[in-house]
Amino acid sequence: MLRTIDTGRAGIIAQQTRLDTVANNLANVNTPAFKRQEVSFADLLYQEMNAAGRPVEKENPAGADPVHGTGARAAAVTKNFSGGALITTGRPLDLAIAGEGFLQVELPDGRYAYTRSGALNIAPDGTLVVDRGYPLAPGITLPGNYREITISFDGTVLVGGEDGAPEEAGRLSLYRFVNPAGLDALGNNLYVPTPASGEPVEGTPGQGGFGVFRPGCLESSNVDLTREMVSLVETQRAAQIALRMVQNAEEMWNIANNLRK
Repeated sequence: MLRTIDTGRAGIIAQQTRLDTVANNLANVNTPAFKRQEVSFADLLYQEMNAAGRPVEKENPAGADPVHGTGARAAAVTKNFSGGALITTGRPLDLAIAGEGFLQVELPDGRYAYTRSGALNIAPDGTLVVDRGYPLAPGITLPGNYREITISFDGTVLVGGEDGAPEEAGRLSLYRFVNPAGLDALGNNLYVPTPASGEPVEGTPGQGGFGVFRPGCLESSNVDLTREMVSLVETQRAAQIALRMVQNAEEMWNIANNLRK
């Protein structure tokens, strides 16, 4: 019965992790460029047991009964970096990345982070920054007398001066990783590389397999509400089963404790 309680407890903990993940996905359904998380499960240790219910030593497995499992665990929570739908905003500083790639930004501590959220703004000094105020890297600073700004599909930033003639203020690059799922999420749609993700590879939009920019658009979240609601129901049912397992074991324990000779 103790083993049954431990197995049920492991199942409850695993489903709690999945429930938290699904809840986070649903909460970010309207967050631009948000990438849904997925939970993968793995079974726990198996043991060979004898007729008396004691583990069998590996050195002496003769006469062992079939192996007994000890439950399941949440093995990993990974990001799904499939693209979301593009939403037209008409704002000249909004950029969506159609295809593979990230924008690079510089954090206050000097590190570089990467994002697919292209809601850009202009800092008081004319520097292009992402929506959290972090500057793009390499930085692009607009001249003080510009009247309008245009960003092309290949990342070229053009500004119109007082005479109306467009001038190039800089060019945006894209970065990609061998294994994007290995990136470490910082929050605010920012990711930093890890040994699992590999080092960033810089490229030109539209070349070498990199995506292109879609000016005046934003990438929506890739969360599928129907899928998440199905996962929510599945998680609830699995947690109920695991909880019922613990309750049944407790009831059997009470019966055994109340037996009279």
